[in-house]
Amino acid sequence: MIHQKIFYIETKSLPLGGVNKLLILDRDGVINEDKHGYFHDKNNIVYIERNLQLIKEYINQDWAICVATNQSGIGRGMYSQKIFVDLCERMFKDLLKENIVIHRWYFCPHNPEIEVCDCRKPSPGMLLEAINDFKAEEIIFIGDKSSDRDAAMNAGIKFIRV
Repeated sequence: MIHQKIFYIETKSLPLGGVNKLLILDRDGVINEDKHGYFHDKNNIVYIERNLQLIKEYINQDWAICVATNQSGIGRGMYSQKIFVDLCERMFKDLLKENIVIHRWYFCPHNPEIEVCDCRKPSPGMLLEAINDFKAEEIIFIGDKSSDRDAAMNAGIKFIRV
C-alpha cells in the first residue's frame, strides 16, 4: 500500500511507536550499487555485501530498519511508481533471505527541477516522518552522499557515511 502524505510503502508489520532504536538507510549506494543513477531494474540488483553485513550487525542489536530514498526518476518519467514498488518488493524478498527486514520504504518521487517538496533529501521530510512513525529513542541514518548527511543534520540525527 502506498501512502501519499510522505510517500512510503509498508512492507513488514511492526508496531510503530514501540521501537527503541531505528536505523534509516538510503537505498542506492548503501543497499545496492548505483553505477548509473536512476536505478530501477529489479532483475539487475547488485547488493553491497559489506553494507549488508553492517545492517545485520544493527539488526542483531534489535534495531528496526527503514529506507529513505530520493526517486526523482519517477517524477522525471524515467520509470513508473509501479516499477519502483515492484523493485522494493523484490529487494524486500531478497533481503529477507539474508535475515534483513525492511519495515518501511519512504521515498520522494518528485522531480526537483519542477517541484519543490520537503521530502527530497537534503530536506529532512522523509527522515522526520520515519522518526514520527517509529518514535524511536535512538536513530541513525546511513547514507553515501552529502545530501544524506545534510538531511540527517537537518533532522537532528546521527549520520554514518558508507
